[in-house]
Amino acid sequence: MTGSARLEYYRRGGDSLLGRYRYLRLHPLSVTELGITSIDDLQTLIRFGGFPEPFFAASEREWRLWARERLYLVVRDDVRDLELVRDISGIEMLADSLSDRIGSPLSVNNLSQDLQVNFRTAESWLSILERIYFCLRIAPFGAPKIMAVKKEQKL
Repeated sequence: MTGSARLEYYRRGGDSLLGRYRYLRLHPLSVTELGITSIDDLQTLIRFGGFPEPFFAASEREWRLWARERLYLVVRDDVRDLELVRDISGIEMLADSLSDRIGSPLSVNNLSQDLQVNFRTAESWLSILERIYFCLRIAPFGAPKIMAVKKEQKL
């Protein structure tokens, strides 16, 4: 059998995963589901999150590996499947940089300068990440007292 014929044979001869693979979208476990009763358990939940793998491992190294893999899968699979995007690596860099901006005022202009992309591109990428529930922008609460001062949203 020649090399190309052998390759074609292996392509046709693979096992089907039909019935053995099911994609499930899992959300973090709650305080009740994890059975948290002590302050130490609550601090572990805050530090490692509610997803079972990093929570039960309770290891900083395992959490970093899990978080990196999650970021990769969310951007490469979810964004690629749901949106038409030319620069997937740019969205991945944006998603990675958002973790440092949680809870602080979010300037899309600063994001676009950091990523060296157009303002509209950064805004579009941020909207894509919001649509797949990767992040959430929170508008300032209350009526503005001074119209000249524009408050920025928070991440």
